[in-house]
Formats: sequence, structure tokens, C-alpha cells
Amino acid sequence: MSDAAIACIGIGTACGFGYGKEALTAGLSDGRNVFGVLKRDGREPIDGFPLLGVEMPDPPRILSARDARSTGLSGQVALAVLQEAWTDAGLEAYPSDKIGLIVAGSNLQTRDQFLRLQQYSGPDVVMVPPRAGYTFFDTDIASLCAEHFGIEGLQYTVGGASASGAMAVHQAVHAVQSGQVDTCIALAPVQDLGAPDLYALRNLGAMGSDRFADTPEQACRPFDAQRDGFLFGEMAAALVFARVKEGRRGYGTVAGLGCAFAAKRGPEPSAEKERDAINTAFGNAGTNGVDLIVAHATATARGDDVEAGVLKDMGLNDALITAPKSAIGHGISAAGAMEIAIGFLQMENGCAYPIRNLEHPIEPDLNFVTGSVHHASIESVLALSFGFGGINYATVLKR
Repeated sequence: MSDAAIACIGIGTACGFGYGKEALTAGLSDGRNVFGVLKRDGREPIDGFPLLGVEMPDPPRILSARDARSTGLSGQVALAVLQEAWTDAGLEAYPSDKIGLIVAGSNLQTRDQFLRLQQYSGPDVVMVPPRAGYTFFDTDIASLCAEHFGIEGLQYTVGGASASGAMAVHQAVHAVQSGQVDTCIALAPVQDLGAPDLYALRNLGAMGSDRFADTPEQACRPFDAQRDGFLFGEMAAALVFARVKEGRRGYGTVAGLGCAFAAKRGPEPSAEKERDAINTAFGNAGTNGVDLIVAHATATARGDDVEAGVLKDMGLNDALITAPKSAIGHGISAAGAMEIAIGFLQMENGCAYPIRNLEHPIEPDLNFVTGSVHHASIESVLALSFGFGGINYATVLKR
């Protein structure tokens, strides 16, 4: 890392708890359940095969009625979280061509595409609306936000499956470090999955089954012996990065970045590459430990075993460990950015949020936060984000 520290100066979030950082931290603190049967169009329950997860409230109206009709859930929520982060960071003071925007994820609006396929099948396909000619591109949400906020600096999307959000954060930090822009936004929109995507993930064994269909509040169980796979959760996050200015460090700084790639196509985790990513981030940060770990912790059988084993083998037994997916679900491409935002907020608020449903830890030697909020002075955080295809990201944050 360069000598000039890069700080997070603005955060915007949305999830099942609602819109804004206050709703997020309140929900994480009080342990309120937001899991249930998914019911949005394109995910409706099928008799005997319900899909469990988290759906957020409808987004606030930002666009005109006309523009809103041509903008899906992902785009409208992206505008809402970016508005919060924009105001938080005071970006109106920056020249438009010195603000960058990096959007996390690809295939962000597949539920819309699934619904369109149903509506315009057969001969009706010739009547597909013109907006479909650009909304399927990976540029759609980036250009929507750039147009709305007048962002004229660099603008692109990055894809790393469930590590996309962390990848966007790393690229935003690099963009500021290199001098390409003065400030850069890492935006992770809702990955708006439809029923075919979700059933495929369940059939793959990654997403939870219907074992907890009658008690969805108990279904998401990271690091627990009774875990049954991840549960999808709608979420979005925007983080704004800039060089540290005199007297202003924002929510904290990015102290170390690490990534490693395992040359794999599917979901199988790699202990070696997870360890490599963490070691690189620690090396860049000049440390060998942190106060708090925001774990990837999807509640999959193999993924949690490998991650817990890596943390134990690296001697990180004393660090507090949290698992946000237990409370808000797995946002797929948005998860990494959201969890880095939660890492900054835990440092800001001096607390670690508990892991829901962790009753029988698979690795009792690790310091999992359970039961209630743990209040402590947190000076450093390690956020972990892993994606299908052997993608592993680690991010060290400091106050």
C-alpha cells in the first residue's frame, strides 16, 4: 500500500432491515428476524418447494414515474444507497470528472429477464420493450447512477461471483491510490435473482433446503453443526473512498488488500488460497492479527469448515468473529461490499454483532460472537469474501 492512507468517507446500505445505516445497525443489534418465504414476482412459492430468504422493503421514490417504469429493483435500490453515501461523503464538493464509480457484479437483473421471458414468449417476443435492449448489459446500473449523479470520472463493472463486492472495493481503493480519480465509489447493487437461479443454487447444494420451511428464522446457521446452506438476501451497499485529509478519517482506513485465485470453475473452496489472500492483506497492513473478523460464513457445509479451519490454523483464535449473513442473508455479488461496510460500522460503533442461530459451533476454539452485542474498542478488522471460481479476497480495515 502507498504511504497515503485511503479512508472510507461515506456509506449507504439497504437490506431486509430497511434503508440506511441506522436501520442496518439497529437490526444487527436487536437480532430481529427478517427471514421468510420469498414472494416477489419471479420467485413465488411453489407447492412443496418454498424458497427461504430475505426480501427488502420497496425502495424510496428517487426517479420520475416515467424513469422508474424502465428501472428494475436493482437500479432503484442502487440509487437509494448511493444517495445516502453521496450525502454522507459530501461528494457535491468534488469535480464530477474526479469521481469514479465501480459497480460490483454481473447478471444483476436476472429476475427481470426471467419475467420478461415469461411475458414475451413465442410470437410475442417481437413486442419486447425497447428498454430491454440496454438493461441486460453490465453497464446499465453504472450508467443509470452516473447519469443521475453526474459522475464523469472512470466508470466500470467488475465480476467475481460472491466476492464481487470486495473486488469493487479493492478496485476503488486502487483508483484513488493511482490518482485516476480523487474519490471513488464502490457500489454493490442488489443481485436480483429469479426462481431458476435460486433453485439451481439449491440443487447445487449451496443454498439451504426447505428443512426449516416452518421455522425460517432458524434456517441460516453459519458455523453451526446444523447448518443447511446459505439463504439469499436482497441487499445493496455503496462505499466512498478518498485520501485521508487533515482531521478527517471517515469510518476508518483500508490498511491491507489481498486476493488469491485457485483456478477452479465451481464452488469448491480452497484453504490454501484463502490463507494466501489473508497473508497478503496482513503483509500489506503490517500486521499478523486483528481485533475482529467479518467472516464470509455462508453456512454451507464445506465452505464453513474450510474457513474455520484456516482461521484456526493461522492462530486467529482470539479475534472476535461475526457472520452478517446469519442476520441479513447472502447478497451474492453485494455481500462483500456490505460486509466491509459492516466492518467499518462496527469499528465506528465500538461493537461486534452476534451470529444468529450459532448453538453448536463447528470449531469451539474460535471466538465467535453469540447471544448479544459485544461492546469493545475495535481498532482493526479483517473482512473475508470468497466466490465461486476460486476467487478469494481479504481486506484489512483500521481506525
